[in-house]
Amino acid sequence: TCTPTTPPIRCSNAALFYTQPSGLGATGMGNPNLALNTPQYATPTPALSDGPGLPTDGWVPGITASAGQVYLLFVDDHHLNGGTYAVNWNTSPVVIGDNVMDCTILPLELLSFDARARTQHVDVMWSTASERNTSHFMVQRSADGERFVDLGRVAAAGTSVQAIDYGFVDNEPLEGISYYRLHQVDQDATSELSEVAVVVFGPGQRGLELYPNPAVERVRVLFDMMKEGAVRWNITDASGRIADQGTTGGIKGRNGFDIELDKLEVGTYLLQLYDAQSGPIGQARFVKQH
Repeated sequence: TCTPTTPPIRCSNAALFYTQPSGLGATGMGNPNLALNTPQYATPTPALSDGPGLPTDGWVPGITASAGQVYLLFVDDHHLNGGTYAVNWNTSPVVIGDNVMDCTILPLELLSFDARARTQHVDVMWSTASERNTSHFMVQRSADGERFVDLGRVAAAGTSVQAIDYGFVDNEPLEGISYYRLHQVDQDATSELSEVAVVVFGPGQRGLELYPNPAVERVRVLFDMMKEGAVRWNITDASGRIADQGTTGGIKGRNGFDIELDKLEVGTYLLQLYDAQSGPIGQARFVKQH
């Protein structure tokens, strides 16, 4: 999925005939010590290739890299015969004065974590950018944001260097405000907690709705509350600056109020709604026209 689009600055085959007689096809950059068994390649070959479009077999010169530069290492089976093979990554011996690039898979990197109320359940979703020796995820829920209980277990990929999406369905959510988080456990039993996602769930939960959208003079806000109380709202622009804010009252059930848009310039905005006592109610984007 990431085949290079420009000619390579180094290109080499791992060829059995030209490299180590141990039966392994070897290739690399800038380390002549690994090719001592083949005198013709005891010194890295000075050219990029043996001819137009033909990669060098064995070892090629190293790269003098500057801080901040990024390189793409592309490995493929140019025979395209569908066979399997092993790629061994060696980081020794090291030539004095050189740096050896190691092949390291990063620890788990969580790209996103979210929980969303649906009509009859709550969807818990997350994705990882990379994983190393991960065992599983425990999805946890809390009614007060302090005491969490395990809801279910989701197996992890173990080791991965590509984005992976995960999901869990809470079919028996708590009515009102709930807090969700992940307890990520590695194969060596070490663990880590994610950030917390807040969800408001109730029978017939429809979430935050805005209309008309786009709007000109005013926008109508519809939302659900589990009990009566004060509601605070913020409108932020594309840069995150608060463009308008205010408070209103709410009753248990479906609520609605209007926001005049005369303070706003033409553009896209984010409305965030908060229960003054319990926390976030929801958020939605809208467009101000004219």
